[in-house]
Amino acid sequence: MSDGVGLKFAEEAERVAVIRWWQNTLRLYANARRGARGEANKSAKLTADQVLAIRGEVGTLQQIAERYGVSVFAIHAIKRRKRWRHL
Repeated sequence: MSDGVGLKFAEEAERVAVIRWWQNTLRLYANARRGARGEANKSAKLTADQVLAIRGEVGTLQQIAERYGVSVFAIHAIKRRKRWRHL
């Protein structure tokens, strides 16, 4: 009788382990696919406040880019809301 209980416990433990593995895999995939947004991204060169200021600035993209120390493409993408669109 104790063998049956032990076998059921082992089967349940294996099932739980598989579910946890699957949940962890899905979580890791979702995080890798999405990545950190905004300032949480360790490569971010701008803050959320700077991005909002860039959107309201008037001038050439080159002038704005030089002011903030980023590329013209980065300024263009921010103004067109291709980057930092969560703000």
